[in-house]
Amino acid sequence: MTIVDLFAGPGGWSEGLAMLGLTDIGIEWDRDACLTRRAAGHLTVQADVATYPPEAFTGVTGLIASPPCPDFSAAGSGLGRAGKSGWLVDVPRRWVETLRPEWVACEQVPGALPIWREHAHAYRELGYSTWCGILNSAGFGVPQTRKRAILLASQVGQVGPPAPTHAQDPKADLFGPGLKPWVTMADALGWHGTVDRRQQSDGTPVRLVPTDEPAPTLTGIAGAKSQWVMDRQGWCWENPAPTLSGGGTGGGGGVEPFANAEVRRKIAESWPYRAPATTVAGDPRITARCHHDDGSQGANAKTTDDVRRGDYAGTEPVRLTIDEATVLQSFRPGYPWQGSRTSQFTQVGNAVPPLLAGHVLSAVTGVPLRALAVAS
Repeated sequence: MTIVDLFAGPGGWSEGLAMLGLTDIGIEWDRDACLTRRAAGHLTVQADVATYPPEAFTGVTGLIASPPCPDFSAAGSGLGRAGKSGWLVDVPRRWVETLRPEWVACEQVPGALPIWREHAHAYRELGYSTWCGILNSAGFGVPQTRKRAILLASQVGQVGPPAPTHAQDPKADLFGPGLKPWVTMADALGWHGTVDRRQQSDGTPVRLVPTDEPAPTLTGIAGAKSQWVMDRQGWCWENPAPTLSGGGTGGGGGVEPFANAEVRRKIAESWPYRAPATTVAGDPRITARCHHDDGSQGANAKTTDDVRRGDYAGTEPVRLTIDEATVLQSFRPGYPWQGSRTSQFTQVGNAVPPLLAGHVLSAVTGVPLRALAVAS
């Protein structure tokens, strides 16, 4: 069985396939993402998907694609196909028409859904059964409210969306009883109670803060000052995280740094802390609730170890570490991210959450998820 993963990134789809006991060959041009994939044990071809010949592969069973999304995202240019990389959204269609794989799975930001509908129409004319729509990652156990446009196509059977396993309010959900509640940031990161990132000499936290919601969406808009900050509007810890974004605060979609300690205090006090996280952009900081009262400034992380350990500066809001972002994206703990701090955050933010990928791939292939791989 040959499964080709276009624009493979650091391995989100590959990790999802592993939950089904399957593997892929990923084509990716970014050096650090390729290094990450290889360190994680995923077969990788470093090349430009746009110029790589589909004919190099024969007997392809499945085709996966997550084209670059900046030109379709709310935090990007909004130019769609006319944008700098927007035209890449049509590359998977050329591969499908050339290789005619048994099944296809594509992912993009919600703004690309009209494009997926165009592709679905073309695939139906080729004899595929298709489905496309918007899925919320939180509905599949990902501790993050990341919404994605998904396109599925199959020549071997009827396809439809994966059935959600989690709901914001299971009792009131359309799919009825049996669903689990959304996984919160507190559940995923062990932040029950509170955490001030300053630690005593023995490594124990100085104090704690409430954290009971999923995280916002993690995205990967890179910038010279790439960091993450949770969108503070209407979000709380007792929900999934917002979408995580590796973008700089100077670009579109970034969240501006809080001006001073008093402003940060008022913002922190106004935040609800009981919901999934929402879209995050521009800064690894999460919330002003966890600032240092003494105004001390921490040193900026410079090495991979610093990034993993976490760098939390003075009165700044709490910053996500790579390990925490890894969990919020549903990657396995200790995933071997490679490259600089900026590159690591960008890779995490750009990746498909493996748990969402696993459910999507199970729906299109008919292969069940392995029980141990499914998060509770």
